[in-house]
Amino acid sequence: MEYLELLDSEFTGLIPPTLGNLGRLSSLSLSGFNLSRIVVDFEMFAKLKNLEHLSLSRNLIVMIPNSGNCSFPLLKELTLLGVNLTSTFPYFLRSSPELEVLDISGNMISGPIPEWFGRVRSNTLIRLDLSSNNFTGEIPSSICQLSSMTYMFLSNNRLNGAIPGCLGNLSNISSLDLSHNLLQGPLPRSLANCTSLWSFSVGYNGIHDTFPHWLLNATQSSLYYADLQSNEFHGVINEISLPPQLVYLILSNNHFSGQLRISFFQNSLVGFIDIANNDFDGPLPIPPPSLWYFSIANNKFSGEISHHLCDATLLDMVNLSNNSLNGSIPHCFINLNASALDLRTNKLVGHIPDIFAPENKLRTIRLSQNRFGGALPQSLANCKNLEVLDVSENELEGRFPYWLDTLPNIQVFVLRSNKFHGPLDSSKRTNLSFPHLRIFDISNNSFHGPLPVRYFANLKAMKDAAINRSQYTWMNYSQKSLTYQDSVTVVMKGFAIELVRILSVFTAIDLSRNFFGGDIPELIGDLKALKGLNLSHNNLTGIIPSSEEPQRPVRRGDKANYGTWSLPYQQSEIAKVIFL
Repeated sequence: MEYLELLDSEFTGLIPPTLGNLGRLSSLSLSGFNLSRIVVDFEMFAKLKNLEHLSLSRNLIVMIPNSGNCSFPLLKELTLLGVNLTSTFPYFLRSSPELEVLDISGNMISGPIPEWFGRVRSNTLIRLDLSSNNFTGEIPSSICQLSSMTYMFLSNNRLNGAIPGCLGNLSNISSLDLSHNLLQGPLPRSLANCTSLWSFSVGYNGIHDTFPHWLLNATQSSLYYADLQSNEFHGVINEISLPPQLVYLILSNNHFSGQLRISFFQNSLVGFIDIANNDFDGPLPIPPPSLWYFSIANNKFSGEISHHLCDATLLDMVNLSNNSLNGSIPHCFINLNASALDLRTNKLVGHIPDIFAPENKLRTIRLSQNRFGGALPQSLANCKNLEVLDVSENELEGRFPYWLDTLPNIQVFVLRSNKFHGPLDSSKRTNLSFPHLRIFDISNNSFHGPLPVRYFANLKAMKDAAINRSQYTWMNYSQKSLTYQDSVTVVMKGFAIELVRILSVFTAIDLSRNFFGGDIPELIGDLKALKGLNLSHNNLTGIIPSSEEPQRPVRRGDKANYGTWSLPYQQSEIAKVIFL
């Protein structure tokens, strides 16, 4: 037998040690079958001298000693992916001069990358993946002797020091990933010699440098993916033209400043732009029509939103939040087919236009902390996939938008601090108003009348803690290591708190600072998954309803209602933060 491949099978039990007697094997792959994560002594393969391809991954715990009898002189490809290796670098690779592919990612290998590794196979190795281990120390200069290297992945380790300048000698390299380490110093200018470089990532390090104009030289660069996020890059990005084939440009979480040329993104095919969390200012550059992800959040951009954004018909995520953009929302946004629209914390004015077409796929709309006025547009009722709607801290007017209670998926509904008024009427078109709602904040408006019993009766996500934990998902736009995650700001005792990543377990109702009157409905006692309830600063009277099951004591209370009320024994043990 020369080839043995057992992938994604249903075998159980131990790997028989007699497997090591198949001396004619040239290819062995064991991966993904039901072995209950058994321990494999790597020395069992010591007799397989003809192996050219060896792959062990998933559900195996492979034990490799620091020294032993294994040697594979013909080995060309070795994959030990996620098999809980904890030893130092595999010793037997000294005897594999023909190795072309090495993947030992997803393990717990510690210590430095050995100097001898680059010298043993300087002309053969094409692909090297050491990512997601615990390698420490500097990147050895001997690794630059791997002259045939095409793919090198050293991400998610604890490598430190400077990036070796000799990496510029790897003229064939097309993908270099050094992200998620402790690397420092400037980028070596010699990387400009890597004219075949297609994907370059140094995100999440401590690189201190200016923008690498020399790397993006459009006359010679083949760069498709450039990730410089979460470093110490700084300064102004001078007049350059992006490489025409560049698709991903990620510069977020640095210290870049100044204005970007208005045509910075033009004449390129860039589709993923993330320049958030810098100090850019001035007007927005004109986005290219190829765009599908656009995040400029947390900068100092000013001026109006470019109408050219509407030409990006593939645009899926728009995050322009936390800038100084003014003017109104372009009416041509009706042409967008995005999943997330985040324009919060700007200086936008005017009415929110009727731009929400039928069958749109919006899941998140965040327009808070602007200067929008008028009524909410009726076309919001077309957003059948909507999960998050936050229009808080504007100057919106009108009665409660009861026509939104038929949206089947809405989970966060925030109208806080506007000029809404009137009673909380329901649409009466459905018996399942807001069934998935988990954060309901209409505080600091001018609503009046009784509390909305009909809504409380249908808040299923706040009644059953098990459903609340397991059933609801959140917008999480991912592309490699990049995400857009929903968050929400809640006000607790006057303090604004932004909740990120815990949305799936947090539930709250805030009806405070309105003019509600009458008794508190007994149905509130059924909301056993509710984490926060604020009814303060209203005109409520009567008895606070009790929960059916005694729970932990109230931690704080704000008795800022008017009239008379009393606290029954059962309710004094409810497991919530309650403001009354």
